[in-house]
Amino acid sequence: MSSITTPSVKEAEADARAFIAAHPEIRQVDALLPDSCGVLRGKKVPIAGLPKLFTEGAGFPGSVYATDITGSTVEETGLGFEEGDADRPCRAIPGTLATVPWARRPTAQVLLAMSEPDGRPFFADPRAVLAKAVEGLAADGLRPMVAVELEFYLV
Repeated sequence: MSSITTPSVKEAEADARAFIAAHPEIRQVDALLPDSCGVLRGKKVPIAGLPKLFTEGAGFPGSVYATDITGSTVEETGLGFEEGDADRPCRAIPGTLATVPWARRPTAQVLLAMSEPDGRPFFADPRAVLAKAVEGLAADGLRPMVAVELEFYLV
C-alpha cells in the first residue's frame, strides 16, 4: 500500500503519547474495527494501552470480515471455524485518534486495520482492498471517483 502515506510506527506511538499528555482526563479508548457491513466491532482499552495499539495492536478474529449483516459467520469464506477463527493483530490507523465529545465519561476513539501476524495487510480488510484497487488504477494512469448516495425509507 505504498500510495498511502502514513507516519512510521514510532511517529504514531509518539503522537499517542502526546495525545495522552494533552488529554489527562481520558481514561479509556474505544478501539474500533469496521466489519465488511460497516458495523463497528471494538474493544475498550485503558488509556495506558493506547501506544500499544499502534505498535502491537489488539487481536480480533479474521471472521470479523466473514460475517453477514446479522453478525453470523459465513463459514463458506473459510475464515470461521474451519481455520480455527484465528485472531489477527489490528493496529491503530494513524490520524484516526480523536476524543468523543458525546461520551458521558471522557473517552477517545481510534480506528483499527487488520493485518497478518507478519505485518502484511489482511486480504479481506476493506482498507487494504481499497488501497490495492487504487494502486492498480494508478498504475494505469487512472484515479477513482466515488459518489455515495444513501437510500432509505421512512415508514
